[in-house]
Amino acid sequence: MHTNRRSLVKGVAATALLAGLPMNFAFAAAPTEKRFIFVILRGGMDGLGVIVPYADPDYQEARGGPPNLDEFYDGGLAMPDPAERGGPIDLDGFFGLQPALEPLKAWYDEGSMMAVHAVASDYRDRSHFDGQDLLENGSGRVRGLHTGWLNRALGMMEQPDGRRNGLVMGLNTPLAMRGDVRVASWAPPTNPDPGKDFFERVERMYSEDPLLSAPLDEGLIAAEMAETAIGSGDAMSGMMMNANTPNSEVISSLAHAGGRLMAAPDGARIATFEMGGWDTHSQQGAFRGRLSANLEVFASAMLGMREGLGDAWSDTVIVAATEFGRTVHINGSAGTDHGTGGVALMFGGAIEGGRVLADWPGLSVTNQYEGRDLAPTTNTNSIFKAVLAEHIGLPIADINQHVFPNSADVRPMRDLVRV
Repeated sequence: MHTNRRSLVKGVAATALLAGLPMNFAFAAAPTEKRFIFVILRGGMDGLGVIVPYADPDYQEARGGPPNLDEFYDGGLAMPDPAERGGPIDLDGFFGLQPALEPLKAWYDEGSMMAVHAVASDYRDRSHFDGQDLLENGSGRVRGLHTGWLNRALGMMEQPDGRRNGLVMGLNTPLAMRGDVRVASWAPPTNPDPGKDFFERVERMYSEDPLLSAPLDEGLIAAEMAETAIGSGDAMSGMMMNANTPNSEVISSLAHAGGRLMAAPDGARIATFEMGGWDTHSQQGAFRGRLSANLEVFASAMLGMREGLGDAWSDTVIVAATEFGRTVHINGSAGTDHGTGGVALMFGGAIEGGRVLADWPGLSVTNQYEGRDLAPTTNTNSIFKAVLAEHIGLPIADINQHVFPNSADVRPMRDLVRV
């Protein structure tokens, strides 16, 4: 009987997770009203195809010339000027926005979107696994630490009454959020709700079992919080979909729900959100193709997240970053290969947006990293440090020692956030 009871409670926990219950939320006054969301773009996003340096004198030649506008993948990856068909949306006379991100252009205009170009972590090789590990462990070395920099940052925040200030939007906890500090998680439900009476019966069954009753109670309380923040009934049923399906409706629902959980007075204040599909070795396309299709999903997610955050948008910083950029030159499969320098995108009402920041290296062959990549001129960690110090309010000395150890030479970027 003991084994069966353990199995049942594990099943209840799994059901709760799949039903979208943030199993590990706690309920206490938040230590800050500031919010930070790290969006991990897995696969190596082509920054040159997202924030387009159309006015760089070497851009057209470096990207293989213009595409065939009547075919998806023929021709090169170089967009024409913004005024021409198939061109980017002009941002500042030098950089343009990939047209798939047009729904977010209004954010740029209002100052709640910006980009930091020619960025990279300390990683200089071309393995997804190692690049993502270094981006998330924050040590400056591949597998230098087995905990994540965001989890270590959470450890520096006040955690009243056992509160969990960290939220994972999705089923899997990324390395950035792993460590000693317990975090919450939420994902769209994939199974039907078993019903309130089922949990009530299980709760009565384990009411006197100290080992099994505590996690069940926590899950039920978490369910109540999720219902309060996100809704129930038709609202929850509308999100009963496969969370792994790569379409804009699913991704947007997850981002919207995560935003609502963070907007709650007793919600998390630091979160992660992941999106794959950026490994565009083939059929990448310039203004349409695999890259633009993924960007459309990404834009939908950001729109959903902002809607979920509501008024909390004004206190939010979102940073979307990838493990490395892609090669400057097009390959034989109408795509790009693993590169180095890329772009980080920032959103939120708490940023000093409406800009593209870049110590621009240029795209001539002599200026490319190893003769093939956009040369990185800004360390991605300088963005994260600025957000943690100027937005969340963590001491920079502690950030340098504990969050990004041995990195005092990487200084926080200035004037990224409104203080």
